[in-house]
Amino acid sequence: MKSKKSKVNTPNQEWGLSVVELMIALSVASIMVTTAVPSYSAVVHKNRISAATTQLYVSLDTARSVALKRRSSVRVCPSADGSSCRNDGDWSDGWLIFEDVNANNTPDTAEIIQLVDGFDGDIGIQADATVSDFVQFQPTGAATGSGGNSGDFRLCHANSNAYSRVINVSASGRVNAENRTQTDCNAS
Repeated sequence: MKSKKSKVNTPNQEWGLSVVELMIALSVASIMVTTAVPSYSAVVHKNRISAATTQLYVSLDTARSVALKRRSSVRVCPSADGSSCRNDGDWSDGWLIFEDVNANNTPDTAEIIQLVDGFDGDIGIQADATVSDFVQFQPTGAATGSGGNSGDFRLCHANSNAYSRVINVSASGRVNAENRTQTDCNAS
């Protein structure tokens, strides 16, 4: 017959961490946090650039669609106040989409189709000279800009050197977005 051994629990036995074990655990935790925070910041910056790119892309595409649908010129221009176009080429504060019914190149209240707010200063939008002040879609869908027929918008995060996007508006009115390197944002 087999004999069963009984386990005896000692009531005075203590469980816990020694100072050395605690220091090792804190060191490992600090290394993990130190490596995770920059990665998380990069992901946040990349997502903010993606969101801004999508917003500008959709606005330009919407303007082209409205121009085709209404058979009228539709203009997209940078705006800081939500009621007038600015002519300094800064798209970071937002933009307006308006149907220029009276052909005065100025958004009247009844002509405004959509207003888009800016990005709290952390997203920069640099536009080529050809589209710095506006992009206008013709009733045929073709695009013209303030200085030519096509141009690029470069979207960059102020605190990140890792990621940027470019939106191109071709003379035919086609809007295209693509990834680029941060050096594109330093170009004028």
